[in-house]
Amino acid sequence: MWLIATLVVYFIARHIAIKLRHPIFNPLLISLIVLMPLVIYTGDTYKHYFDQNKIINFMLGPAVIALAYPLYEQMHVIKNTGK
Repeated sequence: MWLIATLVVYFIARHIAIKLRHPIFNPLLISLIVLMPLVIYTGDTYKHYFDQNKIINFMLGPAVIALAYPLYEQMHVIKNTGK
């Protein structure tokens, strides 16, 4: 249940962020603001929520590395941008 809820809330938040185009409407921020009270309101625990979303957590590890490596390779460009 929580995996589906997380994905639905995220995609709705993403749609809002695209429509409104303002940094305060970051999809991750909106998702947290919606999901945290929802988990608390239902009386569920974070452990249960996390257990049902392990696949997302598992997939985030390689995604972070996939994004970090190109950034690392372009570090010289990033450092010289501010000058």
